[in-house]
Amino acid sequence: MGQEGGEGRPKGRESVGAGSGTGRKLGQTQLWLLLESLHALYEDCRLDMTRWPCIPSLLPLLRGLATLIGGEANQYEARYELDMSESCGVGPSVAERMPKCRCPADMYQALVCVIDSSDHSAWLPGVLDNEKAEHLDWSRRVLRLYLSVREYCFSCFSKDSAESPDPTIVIRTLIRDSWSLRDLHRLPFGLAVPVQEVIQDCRDNPQLDWPGAVYMILNRQDLAANCPADDDSLLNAPYSLNLQVRSKERQDHHEVDFRIKNSSVSASNNTAAEGTRERNDGMSGIDKDSTRLRFSQDLRLKEARKTLSSSHARPVQLPKGMDLSHPETNNVQQTKLFEMAMKTMALPVGRGAFSLSTLTPLPTEPFRIPDLILSGTLPHQNNAQITLDTNNLVTQNMLDWPEFHNGVAAGLQLAKGQAQLTRTWIVYNKSVEPSNSHAGFLMALGLQGHLGCLSITDIYRYLSQEDDMTTIGVLLGVSAASTGSMDTTISKMLFLHIPARHPAHYPELELSSLIQAAALVGVGLLYLGSSHRIMTEVLLEEIIRKPSTDSWRDQEGYALAAGIGLGLVNLARGPSTKGLSDMDLEGKLCYFMNGGATFKYSNQMKIASDSFAAAGNVSAQVMEDNLINLNVTSPAAAYALGLMYLQTNDKTIASRFSNPESNFALDFVRPDFILLRVLFRSLIMWNEVKATSTWIEEQIPQFLRNAVSEDGSVQHSTNIDIDICEVDPHTIAQCHLYALTGASIALGVRYAGSSDRDAKKILLDNILKLLTFKSKSPDIAMVHASTCNRADKPTLEQCICVIALSLSLVMAGSGDLETFKLLRSLHMRDNTKSGRITYATSMSVSMAIGFLFLGGGQLSFGTSPKAIAAILVSLFPHFPTSTTDNRSHLQALRHLYVLGVENRCMEAVDVESWREVRCLLEIEVEEKGGAYKYECLTPTILPERSKIRSIMVKGKDGKYWRRPVKVSASDEEIEENSSDEVGSISIPPQRRRLYVKRKLGQRFTGRTFHGRSDIQEIVGKYTTDPHLLGFAHVCSEGDDDFSKTFSERLYECLAEDKPTSLTAYLAMYMTVDGFQLTRGVGRALNVQNMNVARTFCSKLSVLLDRKPSVEHGFIRACWSKVA
Repeated sequence: MGQEGGEGRPKGRESVGAGSGTGRKLGQTQLWLLLESLHALYEDCRLDMTRWPCIPSLLPLLRGLATLIGGEANQYEARYELDMSESCGVGPSVAERMPKCRCPADMYQALVCVIDSSDHSAWLPGVLDNEKAEHLDWSRRVLRLYLSVREYCFSCFSKDSAESPDPTIVIRTLIRDSWSLRDLHRLPFGLAVPVQEVIQDCRDNPQLDWPGAVYMILNRQDLAANCPADDDSLLNAPYSLNLQVRSKERQDHHEVDFRIKNSSVSASNNTAAEGTRERNDGMSGIDKDSTRLRFSQDLRLKEARKTLSSSHARPVQLPKGMDLSHPETNNVQQTKLFEMAMKTMALPVGRGAFSLSTLTPLPTEPFRIPDLILSGTLPHQNNAQITLDTNNLVTQNMLDWPEFHNGVAAGLQLAKGQAQLTRTWIVYNKSVEPSNSHAGFLMALGLQGHLGCLSITDIYRYLSQEDDMTTIGVLLGVSAASTGSMDTTISKMLFLHIPARHPAHYPELELSSLIQAAALVGVGLLYLGSSHRIMTEVLLEEIIRKPSTDSWRDQEGYALAAGIGLGLVNLARGPSTKGLSDMDLEGKLCYFMNGGATFKYSNQMKIASDSFAAAGNVSAQVMEDNLINLNVTSPAAAYALGLMYLQTNDKTIASRFSNPESNFALDFVRPDFILLRVLFRSLIMWNEVKATSTWIEEQIPQFLRNAVSEDGSVQHSTNIDIDICEVDPHTIAQCHLYALTGASIALGVRYAGSSDRDAKKILLDNILKLLTFKSKSPDIAMVHASTCNRADKPTLEQCICVIALSLSLVMAGSGDLETFKLLRSLHMRDNTKSGRITYATSMSVSMAIGFLFLGGGQLSFGTSPKAIAAILVSLFPHFPTSTTDNRSHLQALRHLYVLGVENRCMEAVDVESWREVRCLLEIEVEEKGGAYKYECLTPTILPERSKIRSIMVKGKDGKYWRRPVKVSASDEEIEENSSDEVGSISIPPQRRRLYVKRKLGQRFTGRTFHGRSDIQEIVGKYTTDPHLLGFAHVCSEGDDDFSKTFSERLYECLAEDKPTSLTAYLAMYMTVDGFQLTRGVGRALNVQNMNVARTFCSKLSVLLDRKPSVEHGFIRACWSKVA
């Protein structure tokens, strides 16, 4: 405290030190040091409103010290007498009344000089420059803040009008000195006015790297909500969590809820039974704020839920005019009921996609899998129940796979990353006896990544049940949960279920071909993208393995599983695959896919065949020589080679997927294989896929385009190739149809999750065109007639459903109404009007509806290699013809699309009400053709992360404050911040939440203030702040001038979105109102605070290009009454 005072003090003021005056006694010097130190503390207390009660106790001590020193301390003594008197002055007038001796420091006058751009150092305490004097930190912080405020005001005046001022001038000071909202509230009202004025000007253009405490000072709780919580930063939960809000917004929300829950597509009202049925349909997680907000304009979500529900009996409609007493009535009812049962059994596959990741389970309650109801009701008999006659079922195990899919759909509701799903919870929900539904439930847990918590002994207990369905679910689930990990324990488990890889001395295991196929795909998932050489060799051999006695029926599905596994192991590695160049993998796969006259691999084929025969695995029912069976190996090789070179744009490999270029070449390829060749050739040349009709046409061979007319019939004209008549016209129509379908699938996969309007239009047109073709096509029994020049109805139906799935890929998660209308019309068809509607048709359409509303409209598909591979595996274009059909493709693989799902839904949450709201976003997307911007309302599905350049909450002409959303350039992920908590409020996992703050002024647009009687109603509708609500209540009940004045001021502060200014208005009013009654130091403090506010308004506030937070006229009027 022996630091010398600053230079440039007023005349007569000298520095205090050990050498000032030789005749001075040592005690006198120490008294001066003590006086100046305590005076500096006194000035520090005057700047802190929370320490004002200490000032009356400090003043007598200071006055006694000044009296004790005498002489040169007369100015100090007079200053303290003035502060304690009933009348006071401000500014230089204090020094002018004093004798010419040392002048005491005055921080208020120093701050006035800072605002006035004059020399302020003369008014600073001498010890303020000593950083070791920690008790003066508050004075230093206030001084630095005022210096930055002055610099910012001058920068606003000097800036070009086209540029916005840099708010970091003030923010840097706030960050450096660790200012918080609590610190700001410590400032007296006069000192707070300049700071609040600048803060009001800075909050429009915040940056994303500021601390949360700064955002709270700026009244930007939307930005502070994503910052790490701090006990001293006032980052606490919103008021509405503890108070019951009675606002218009809340009332409107409940009205929306009522409308959605109590409306129906039909004219009838919902009953209590229907509400119970909805709660038990396996889709209860759909009913939440975000989905209601997104689809609040109509009932599409409710209708989709009703369409995919399989837990209630459906009405059986008999032909009109049918006599109910006719003896054939029961047979007709059973026939209708069986057709409906086939549809119902296919619904769980789509329901799994519809309800994906929408539910949070209760850890203390068992998880319930909804029932699969196949019974019906008879509307003409008072809704009497009718049960499906099991004697009419083709096989007794017809319900095995539908129940498996039902279990998968139930398990897929559980979102990823949920802490509740522990090993204890999974074991607790284990069924007593093996069941198909629980087997599917286990697979779903694996697809969502939850089976990783199980120990190897838990997995053994499941496998030891020796149930085929449970084994399939566990193998695929554990592999999916450990994708790409190459875990040796899981690898041993998988190879244990592939008897072909067992050693010669190993005991023989009776395993179905379905379990073996699941194990092969599991190997591909476990070694995803690793290019593991041994796994590559093993899976390549399994593609051409000869059928055994028991597995010859499912040989195609087994080979396809091996091809899928091989493609997954080498996914998108292309020519960069290391360690496999000597295997000639591409050449072998091309031979397995296309065949040919070359016998380059004949020796290897013979060795493999001999090894199969030696092991006794040769089928006695299927006789095959050393050559390959293209009907078995071609789809498998196409998948393997296509996945290996996915998105590589390798023209050489793409050329291997060649299509026949003449009618003669059609004799050497199955028509449905053309679909796979067009598909994978397009996906290899990823960058060349365009959402244009021209690109679609280019994928169809020229001679097929020339042969097929616009109505789908094969032309018989002399202008066509001369050998056209040598080929069955029906085959030409089929080839053209499959080529068109393959190109449509490629287009859907390329634009998956993009909601691209061009791709949607093309696929919609293709579906409508094929529906027209189907209306003119013959039944399957007529295809051999000489006059048949069209594709048959089953082929057209298959292609229509596959293209519908492609359309749903493009619009995944969007809930597009036009697409849903088309899919719903496809689902509502029956056998009477549309021909035979098979299990395959129902499954594909239900999947398409599920994809359209993926995760209740919260999820979408990505286009990464892993995502595309998962989609292609689940959408193999040959769907099962019956519930027991696994010949071409294992039904369990239909659910692997889960591995390609991304959470790209952006939700906006109001930080005041803590409710999800609609908010206008501006998104800038970068494509190869250039960047473009578009606007959308939340909740919305964002584009892929790699395509997003910027996201901005629209502030101009919007309801909410403008704010950017940070897009990381390193990992291309949208990140709000590292914290997932706001105070004590945990945010659910896998949710993208954008916190927004509503502009109060926008809420008052168009409203007219009718007086204080209206203020409480207005404030109650537009804010939840209890301070403002309480103040409005006080204003509305009073009849005095205070109530009238501050009703208007409250409305002004809310309408202009400056609620913090109300504190300054109230403090100034109370200062003037009680000025005559105020005595002593409080009177002096009030006058000096008013002086600071007045000086700022006249000097610096005019430099800010905006309306002042506190009206200058009000400040001047208050000053005129106290000066």
